[in-house]
This record gives sequence, structure tokens and C-alpha cells, in this order.
Amino acid sequence: MAGLGTWSMTVAALIVLLLPRSLEECGRISLPTPTVHLGDPITASCVISPNCSHLDPESQILWKLGTELQPGKGQQRLADGRQESTITVPRLSSPRVLLSCCVRWGTSLQILDQAEVQAGYPPAAPHDLSCLMNLTTNSLICQWEPGPDTHLSTHFTLKSFKSRGNCQTQEDSILNCLPNDGQNHCSIPRRDLLLYQNMGIWVEAKNALGISKSPQLCLVPMDVVKLEPPTLWAMAPSPEVAPPQPDCLLLRWE
Repeated sequence: MAGLGTWSMTVAALIVLLLPRSLEECGRISLPTPTVHLGDPITASCVISPNCSHLDPESQILWKLGTELQPGKGQQRLADGRQESTITVPRLSSPRVLLSCCVRWGTSLQILDQAEVQAGYPPAAPHDLSCLMNLTTNSLICQWEPGPDTHLSTHFTLKSFKSRGNCQTQEDSILNCLPNDGQNHCSIPRRDLLLYQNMGIWVEAKNALGISKSPQLCLVPMDVVKLEPPTLWAMAPSPEVAPPQPDCLLLRWE
């Protein structure tokens, strides 16, 4: 078994391409879930079909985690003639690993099936949510802090509704605002707003391990208007002061 540990995943992968296509259906990995908490254990099983003519009926099932051989928990023959092996990885310390079910093929390993296992954390509640009404773009722009990295694909959604009270009751929902990947801000267009009516606004974070929500904001769009700075067009001595006095200027701005 120690000698098998030196075989590379590249060699095994090349053998897969050269063997009959029907061999790809000889084995199948089953996982209770493809995503777990980082640091948690995971158990998987691999079953070899008795109808696979390319394999020895007594083929020994071997496991690989990444490029390293891993000990299985034994092999058994099921009532229908299939061979089954299980493995328990006690602690996943990498966010993504490739689990392979293999058998000996001559002096190499034949990969029968592979499964990617992802590990990470459920999303923390987004925080520091704030919004400004931009009269230039005519939209309500909200931004937030997403929290620590989850090591998983995590999606954020800006949710909101209209309310005539203090946002304790929902009157009309507003279309969800979906930021671009990697962005922590989103804009609600003017057509979805009532400028002088309360809005409840929050951010929802979601990945394969859970959902979290930010504290809710309650605001009136026109109360959070961001004004554009004035543009200074000219500075000159004031002609309205006769005679001109020192330290007096005429300013024009828009």
C-alpha cells in the first residue's frame, strides 16, 4: 500500500482517458452533502457495479483525497452483488478537496469516480448598512460590510419594502436588488421608490450552509439625500464695491 502513495493523480487521470468509456459507469461516489463546515468530518461511500466486465469482481477499492491515498473503512459485498467501500475524513482543513474512488489497474490506479467536497462557514450577518439618495443618478444607493470570508460562494441580496408606519408593517414589497459579484453595494431605481414614504431595508447573505440578515434600516429616501457639491465658476474683485476694497472678491457658483 505504501508504494501506491507515490503514484501521481496525473498518471491516474491519463489512464481514465485511455480506458473504455463503459468503465466510467463502473463506480459511483455517494456523499451525504457536498458542503460541510470547515474542520468537520465527512463520510463517503463508493459502490462498484457487478456488471462491470472490465474489472475483477474482487477489485479492491482505494481512496484518494487530493493526491494522497486515504485508508477506507473496509469493503463489503452488498446483497445485489455490488462492492462497497466507505471512508471518513476526520477533519477537512481545506476549502476544496477532490475525493477519488479508485481501483488497481496493472501497476497504476484507475479512477472510477470523483466528487468535489467544499468546506467553509455559514455567512455572518452583514453590518454597517447605510443608504444615500443620489439625485444625480435618481436612485437610492445602499452599501454594507459583508463580514468575514466564508470560503464558499455567498450571495447577497438587498431587500426592501414600503411602509406608512415605522417599518413595523409592510405595505408593498420592492424588487430585490442583486449586486454584481464581489460588490457590497446596490442601487434601487427611482421607479421603485416613494420619496416621502418610509422604507424598510436590509441585506440577506446566503450560501450552502445558511442564511443571515443584517439589522433593518427604516428611512425616508428624501431624508438621506446626498447633495452634489456646488461648482465654483469664477472669482474676481467685486465691482459692486466702490472704491474696491482689499480682501473682497465676487464669487459665482452653480
